[in-house]
Formats: sequence, C-alpha cells, structure tokens
Amino acid sequence: MYYYEIYIENNRGIYTYKSKEKYEIGQWCIVNFINRYKMGLILAITEESKIQIDISKIKKIKEAAPVLSIPDNLMQLIKWIRNYYISDYYSVIKAVYPGALKLNYSKKAIYQKDFLENEYLIGEDNSENSLDEIKKFNDYMKKRKEVTIATLKKNFSSKIVEKAINEKVISIEKKVILNSKISKGEKKKSEIAEKEIILNDEQQKAVDTIKNSENQIFLLKGITGSGKTEIYINLIKESLKQGFGSIFLVPEISLTVQMIQRLEEEFHNEVAILHSKLTDKEKREEWTFIRNGEKKIVIGARSAIFAPVQNLKYIIVDEEHENTYKQENNPRYHVKNVAIKRAFLQNDNLEEDETVKSKKIKVILGSATPSFETYYQAQQGDIELVELTKRYKNAKLPKFEVIDLNETAENFSEKLLDKISQTLKKNEQAILILNRKAFSNLLKCKDCGNIPTCPNCSISLNYYKYDNQLKCHYCGYETQFNSTCDECGSHKMRQIGAGTEKIEEELAGLFPSARIVRVDSESIKTKQNYEKVYNDFKNHKYDIMLGTQIIAKGLDFSNVTLVGIINADIILNFPDFRASEKTFQLLTQASGRAGRGEKDGEVIIQTFNGENDVIKKTIESDYEGYYKNEMIIRKMLNYPPFGRIVILVISATEENLAKEKAQTLRKEIVKNIDTVVKLTTNNFISDAFKSPIYKINGRYRYQIFFKFERENILKIKKIIKKCAGKFQKTEKKLRITIDVDPINMM
Repeated sequence: MYYYEIYIENNRGIYTYKSKEKYEIGQWCIVNFINRYKMGLILAITEESKIQIDISKIKKIKEAAPVLSIPDNLMQLIKWIRNYYISDYYSVIKAVYPGALKLNYSKKAIYQKDFLENEYLIGEDNSENSLDEIKKFNDYMKKRKEVTIATLKKNFSSKIVEKAINEKVISIEKKVILNSKISKGEKKKSEIAEKEIILNDEQQKAVDTIKNSENQIFLLKGITGSGKTEIYINLIKESLKQGFGSIFLVPEISLTVQMIQRLEEEFHNEVAILHSKLTDKEKREEWTFIRNGEKKIVIGARSAIFAPVQNLKYIIVDEEHENTYKQENNPRYHVKNVAIKRAFLQNDNLEEDETVKSKKIKVILGSATPSFETYYQAQQGDIELVELTKRYKNAKLPKFEVIDLNETAENFSEKLLDKISQTLKKNEQAILILNRKAFSNLLKCKDCGNIPTCPNCSISLNYYKYDNQLKCHYCGYETQFNSTCDECGSHKMRQIGAGTEKIEEELAGLFPSARIVRVDSESIKTKQNYEKVYNDFKNHKYDIMLGTQIIAKGLDFSNVTLVGIINADIILNFPDFRASEKTFQLLTQASGRAGRGEKDGEVIIQTFNGENDVIKKTIESDYEGYYKNEMIIRKMLNYPPFGRIVILVISATEENLAKEKAQTLRKEIVKNIDTVVKLTTNNFISDAFKSPIYKINGRYRYQIFFKFERENILKIKKIIKKCAGKFQKTEKKLRITIDVDPINMM
C-alpha cells in the first residue's frame, strides 16, 4: 500500500490518501472528499511509519484522472514558491496550472442485459407497447453501453426507463465528468522561416557570449532600439533546430501582440500564447499543446513562466525591470526570481555527462534600464553582463528637451504643441504619455472643499466624463455624478488634475483633424482591443497614441518621431524608495519609442522639477551615473539590493480591531525575533502603522515593515510565517497578507 500527501482542488489543506497503485508526484487523481468526488494532486509519497493517524481510516484514491500531469521540475518550483513567498499550495497551484478543473456529476445508465422479448410494458392508456420499442431500447443500450439518464429520457418514455431500472436491464451510477475538454485541431507540420536575421558585430558578440558561456544567468543591457529582440530570436531559432524550447516573457499583454507577430513570422505554428486575457479553455488548450511537446516556443506575460516546455533551453525576461513581473496577490512571486530558480532546479537535476552543458537552461534578463537589484548582481559577478551600446541599423538616439511646467498654466506647453503640429505636417506619428487614467484625478467642491471619496476605500474617486461616472481604481466602486456636492449641494465642482481621458478631449480640440487613439486599462479591455490598436497604429490609421505607462514599454513603430511626457513628476512623488528609479526607467523607456526607424526622433519632457537628478540623468542617458548615486543612499539605509524587505498587512472591516490586532501580532513577532536576531538600524521592524492607502474595499489596513540583513532574512521569514499562521487560525475576522521582496509599498 502506498500513502500520498494530496492537494484537493479549491482547498487549502493537504490530506493523506492511500492506494495499491503507484502514482507519481505531479499526477492528478480523483478522490472522495467530504462525500464528493474531487480532483487531487499528488504532492508527496509518505512512509507508513510517519503517518500519525489510524491508517485504517485513510480513504483510498478512486482512480487516476484523465488529465496531463504537472512535470517534476514544476512541482519542485511550486514547493519553492510556497516556501519562499510564504504562500500555500492552493494559491500556488492555481497560479501554475491553467484554468478551472471542475468535476461534475452525472447519473449514467449502464447496460446490463437485454429486455426479454416477451416483456410487456403498460402505457398510460393500458395498451400494450409494441415489441419494436423493446427492440429499439435493447439495440440503443447495447450499442452505447453507457448514457446519461437525461439523454435516455429524451429518447424513451419514463415508463420504459423505470421498467428497465426495476428489471435490472440497466444500472444507475453516479459518474464523474471532467470539465477540461481540449479541441482536437489538426497538428500542422513544424516550420521555421529560412530568412536570415543579419546581426551587427555587437549583436553577434552578444549571441556568441550567451551561447558559449558557462554561466546560466545573463543581463542583456542594451540601449533602447539596440536590437535585443533580434538576439532573442537568433538564440531561439538555433535552439529550436536542435530540438530545444524557449519561454519569452513580456511585462504587458499589449507587448505580446507585437512579439507574437514577430515570433510567428519566424516560427509559424510552434508558438503558444499564455496570458491572463485568455479564457480558461484557451489556456488549457495551449498548456496541453506545450505539455505534449507540440509547441516548443511560449510567449506571454507573468504566468507563462510556468509553461511546461519540453527540453527547455532559454527563458527570456524582456524589460526585466518592469513592476508588472511581480504578482500583486497571493502568491506574490516575482517572475525574475522564479525564472532563475526554475533554471537552477532543472539544471541541478541533469545527469552529468558530455551533453549536460548543451541541456542547461539559460536565463536572459533584457533591459535598457535594468532594475538596480539586477544590475547590482551583475556588478557583483552573480549574473553575466552583456552590453549593447549602439542602436540597431545605425538609428540615432532621440534629442531631448525639458519644459518647465511652472511657466505654463495648461497641460500642454507651447513647445510641445508646436512639435506635435510639425510631426503631423510631416505625416509622422507621435506618442504622448501621462501615467494617470480617467478624465480628472479628483473633484473638489469650491464652496465647502469636499472631495468625493470611495465609501469602501480611503481614496478620492476619479471622474470619467464619457459615462459621467466617479470610479474607484482599487475596489471597482462606481457611482453616477450628478454635478452637485454631496455635502453642501453646491454645483461648483472643480476638476483637479488631468487624466488620459481629459487630455484626449483637449487634443481633439487642439488638433481636430488628427486621428487619436487612447490606450489605458479603461479603454483597452480585451486581447482583441490590444491587437486592433497595435495594428491600426502600425498601419498609420492613427496619428497620435495617447496612454499611460502601458505604451512606454518596448513598442516599435518606425514612423514615431515624437514622444511627449505630459507630466514626468507623477511617479516621482510616490512614497516609495524606488520612486526615482521607476521614474528614470519610465522616462528612458518612453523616450526610446522615438526615432526607431530611419527618421530622427525627439522627446519633450514636461516637469515642475527640471533640476531633479532623475530628469538630468535621463537626458544625459547616464544610467551608470544615476545607479551609483542611488546605491550610496540604498546602502546607507540598507534598502535592496543590500537589505531585504517583507511587508505584512493586517486588515479588518472594524477599524479598532485592525489596529489592536496589528499591534498584538507585532509584539508576538518581535518577542520571537528577539531570541534569534538583535534589532538594529539595519535589522528593523516598524510599529504597526496605517497603510498609505488606509482603506480598500471596506477593510481597514495596518502595515508592519520588516527590513533585515540578507543573512538574517530566512530566520525572520520563518518566524513571520509561524506567528501569522497561528494568529490567522484564531482571528477569523482578520485578513493577513505577507509580501516578500515587495515592489509596491502602498
């Protein structure tokens, strides 16, 4: 008898089951759980001697589920994510395995024997039913062997069905239906485009370095427009010819459209797509093709890191600095860390032989503005640095101009308006970026000063003019705006701060003949929207693309010659130690959209703070200089990459309860930590304080901030996990979230 530790679908606990059959870790099975059949995933095989309950009471596994297993390397990754990010199997498995796997029940009629020819069935009118109906029933069940009762009753009267049950002609069984059907499309023959990508000397050197190096992790640091994509495709193509697969990760769904087109041009039907906008059915289908080895190249956003690619050779994380690679809800993993861990786990499992070097997974982190943590690792020699200093096909870097917003009362300076006008006259295109959606940032009553706020969250509501609504960006609350103040009834409501919707309206008034498209999470909601906007702008059906930071990342339009940053200060003023780094990255990435073809590009940066070091270093394209300045401050304060951070958030619907329990939990954690680590300026635990956004979705939030030396963080995480877990079991009204290596400090 074998004993197994099993995760049960949609349950947070782990349960022990037994079977005479041998199951593998990662295999799905069907088990009886609280008198219902459910899907179970084999997590571990347990020795009988280690079981502390009466083994006679342990239930048996019913049978194996007709579902593809999760590969062993991904099972190891699941366990690592659960431990490192202080999560649970329920959350991690939902992130790793695509779509909902539901078990439904159906009453089935099972053929046992024929009706005897001399059986008579009495109808409603007491007349004899013909022998033809009996023969028809016999033939039907003999042919099908098993049908649902519902189907049987559609084809035969209830009387004959009941008689068949009573005479044991059929038996009735409750059968499990697995809701995960895969469309069976015809597998096309694999193709690789024969056209050769011509690399310049710098690109070829980068390719050779990555292919031939003994190292596994690389930082490809190339200025915007330096041709990093061509390097990726070259490496993917060569490895595919040798039977290896690749995962290509992009930070935004908007970028998958562009990259899908590039990859499908090169690899045709070898490309699978995985991202959050796909339906569960689409995700399951792609996952199955990948798992079976029918598709070897995967492109997608965050969740694509879990694709079960056979013979995986390269994991490419493009624009690795982007915050969207960090998951915002449980499990709060970061794609970069998961990619590196996946490579190490898989490479450690390779058997040592002459071919082991060619089988090792390599991770390529690409960016013009790497995160300071990644660049620090490269400087320390933990990651191999590969640099590109020239633009592809000798394209020139754009020219910069900084405009002081203190000297203009409008959203657009005269200089920016003039540049837009010139761009349109030359039949060229412009990209304008404002990292704030909506029509206005908030409304304020001129008479009493009241600002409409979300009833569920402690933040102001954003005004959207197109449907005349006030909306909350955190909980989704919406209400119709009636043009009056809720407090005093005044009609003098003033709009403060412009969002993309308002800028779009202003642009349309200033340039009535220009074709303008707005791109933000309100205007673009589906993958079809993304595809249409991308292709329309590429084909010059629009002259101006206006959007949030979503359009500052990696998009490549050869006819874009002007980029305008409408307000560079929005991110800079966030209460976050990474705010200036994020601003530098956004400005550099945005400016990189200009002049990517043969035409020269220009960048206009509007700011209230032109003397800020971030703005200066962006214009000078001085990443290294800005990095060095920032590292001095980070080291002094023991912020990453020197120290490590964990944020614990305690929330409740009762304000006093949240505060009281947050303080109690902190005391318990500090008491435990005091026994293993001495608290200093570098090993620090904050008081329980109100989160920067104090109330979200009706819950009051308190935060405890942990900052520790790298060598102490494992001990600290164990204590946090133990104390928080124990606390959560007794305090059912509380919700505790733990964010390891947080990106969002709000």
